[in-house]
Amino acid sequence: MRKLTKTACEKARYPYAKGTAAFYVVWDRLLPGFGLRCNPAGTKTFVCAYRIRGKKRLLKIGRFPPLLPEEAREIAREALVEVCRGNDPRELRREEERQGTTLAELWERYLEDYARPHYKPNTLRNVEGAWRLYLEEPFGETPVNAFSRDEVARLQARIYSESGPYAANDAVKLLRRLLAQADQWGLVPQGFNPAKGLRFYKEGSRERYLSDDEHRRLHRALAAYEAEGGDPDVTAAVRLLLWTGCRAQEILKVSWEEIDFESRRIHRRDTKTGGRTILLPGPAVEELRKLQERNGQCAWVFPGRSKKKPRNDYIKRPWARILELAEIDDLRLHDLRHNAATVARRLGVSLKEVSDFLGHKRTATTEIYAHGDEGVQRELVERVAEAIQEHHYV
Repeated sequence: MRKLTKTACEKARYPYAKGTAAFYVVWDRLLPGFGLRCNPAGTKTFVCAYRIRGKKRLLKIGRFPPLLPEEAREIAREALVEVCRGNDPRELRREEERQGTTLAELWERYLEDYARPHYKPNTLRNVEGAWRLYLEEPFGETPVNAFSRDEVARLQARIYSESGPYAANDAVKLLRRLLAQADQWGLVPQGFNPAKGLRFYKEGSRERYLSDDEHRRLHRALAAYEAEGGDPDVTAAVRLLLWTGCRAQEILKVSWEEIDFESRRIHRRDTKTGGRTILLPGPAVEELRKLQERNGQCAWVFPGRSKKKPRNDYIKRPWARILELAEIDDLRLHDLRHNAATVARRLGVSLKEVSDFLGHKRTATTEIYAHGDEGVQRELVERVAEAIQEHHYV
């Protein structure tokens, strides 16, 4: 036991073989219970040990550096005074955090400690947008434990009137996630979440698919776009999306090493639902061969401007021009995925096989996701592509 000075703290080390014990404490000679905890990674934290209601407790005071021993010793002394009064310093600190943590502070911690490590880029962009648009200005400075069910319901109703059901539901879902994480971190009373249990607004389903005539016009527009000097990578991407029913990023971010021409598969390592194998119909393989001639020297099938990364523009501008040439309104790239499913259903394919064809992990409209027989899926992907492609020649 020694007096904890700045020099003593600098010299303090974890003395065991790495990982032998969780931590090692150098105790202070001047104030019993005050010490410097050293862990195997080299981190040093001032702590205060005490006993209350028959139980041992350890209060973390702060890191060394920047906190100096004189400052930390005074904080420990105040904590031990509270123990003498019958108060638990850890509970007092938790209550202060509950009173003082604002929603904006919770958001910053949530973003760094949870969202960025766990969310995929698109999901991260969506939650950041929902925070910025709907929660930051009205509630950023509100303490997290001060929300009421009425406030959340009024927020939901206001956003619904201004921006519609999707935005209103997204805002409440994000607030519910934030408060649930605050509960996990002990920043609110256990079980406190006024955003939980609110009924969401009904979101109308979007069922947009191509008629036979629109199929013909889209095929002709793709050819016309190329004839006027349009990017052939764009038309190739649209055709692949038409034939495979993939999500846009599953195609636009594919690398050559993920493509197996011999077995006619794309082995995507990371998609919205995790790893996925995409079966390729004959026309898709031919299109990829053409792309290989143009872009085979790059790692990506659809390289961006620097050639070191895939495209990130999601071909929105050229897609708008293609729709203009096709004289088609209100068609998103993602609708090509719904279109492929609709074509499959017209061919008499079961909902279960359509779910597997689209790579759904689970769906609300079909039975629980299950891998189908590859022979069935191989036949399906060829039939869907053939049914779509035949309009090209009409």
